[in-house]
Amino acid sequence: MTGRVRSRTRRGVSPGSYGLYRLSDGVLVSGPNYGGSGAAWHEVCTDSTQPRPYIVDQPLLIENYKASALRISGVKPWSVLNGYEWRFDGYNPPNRSLYSYCPTPVPINWPYWVTKALAGMNPSRPVVDLQLFLFELKDFPGMLKDLGESLMKRRLGQGGPKDHLAYSFGWAPLVSDVLSLLKLQQSIDRRIAYLRALENGARVRQTLANSEVLHANTLNGFDLAIDGASVLTADVLTTERIRVWYTANAKLVNPLPAVDLTPKAVELLLLGAIPSGSTLWEAIPWSFLIDYFISIGDYLNATRGWIPWYCSRLNVMATQKIESQLTRKRHLTGFVSSGGRLETTYKHRHVESYPWPVITNDPFLSGGQIAIMSSLLTVKALGQRVHGVR
Repeated sequence: MTGRVRSRTRRGVSPGSYGLYRLSDGVLVSGPNYGGSGAAWHEVCTDSTQPRPYIVDQPLLIENYKASALRISGVKPWSVLNGYEWRFDGYNPPNRSLYSYCPTPVPINWPYWVTKALAGMNPSRPVVDLQLFLFELKDFPGMLKDLGESLMKRRLGQGGPKDHLAYSFGWAPLVSDVLSLLKLQQSIDRRIAYLRALENGARVRQTLANSEVLHANTLNGFDLAIDGASVLTADVLTTERIRVWYTANAKLVNPLPAVDLTPKAVELLLLGAIPSGSTLWEAIPWSFLIDYFISIGDYLNATRGWIPWYCSRLNVMATQKIESQLTRKRHLTGFVSSGGRLETTYKHRHVESYPWPVITNDPFLSGGQIAIMSSLLTVKALGQRVHGVR
């Protein structure tokens, strides 16, 4: 295999300018000062070549950097000496006009996603962990009591931190488990079909994530001043989204006897009736908080169960898109502007043969996890207790 890197520039940008002019005859006395000039849209592809018949999966990275030049036009009288003025003619600051200033996405922790993929395709994974469900059912009376108090005080619709935690850790998981139990027969049929497919080797595809991982607003993050006055001031909003999915080939180590695929046996499997370290981990107080930072839960889910299987080929794909844009623009009187968006997109393919799960760090906190942590801090500061949160 021969590695290669290819790149191309798809769009350039010409510079605008600004300068100090004398009003009496229009002569330029200072400048011109030019803006950014060069590549505004640039692509890079890192891959490798191989001889026919092209059957070996290869890593891939496609980088796409795109800048929409910020153009500023207007006239400002020179405040120090009469008879002169600053003229901006489509001036484009380099840091908001060239691709080289586009933001860079967060590096991907591939072992984390590999472990999550193996947990998702594990044929021994339960639909409802009945042991954990029964263990957590002891909190149900307290949940009802908290719900009654919320309704009496009319706080439920206000979305307070205590109500948020009660929903996230109590009612939402309870309702989800109950609905899964009601659809148990459908789950049994799907799991039997999945196990049969794994006997002969199956191709599995699943989405692992599709969410926003960054939303940061920097107040007055951009400011362009001339002669002691701000021509343009704006906030800088940075957002990043990631989508991760995989395709894999998996197979059972040994064919399953017919007796092992009876609906009763599969029902026990889907209900997590067989003791597992994953169940014990979930029952440990505050284990969910550790899982926010370290993938212990995914590792235990990937290795749980009594059905020997292996994954011979795993391709994890990811698309990252990060954008930086100017918001809440404030112009000096007589000025206008347009553009200023910076955008970067990465498309990855990560390839592994016979992968194995590992315990590693979680690459980011989701918006929901950040909201839960904020609610926890607020509730703890107020000395309150929420049933179901351990």
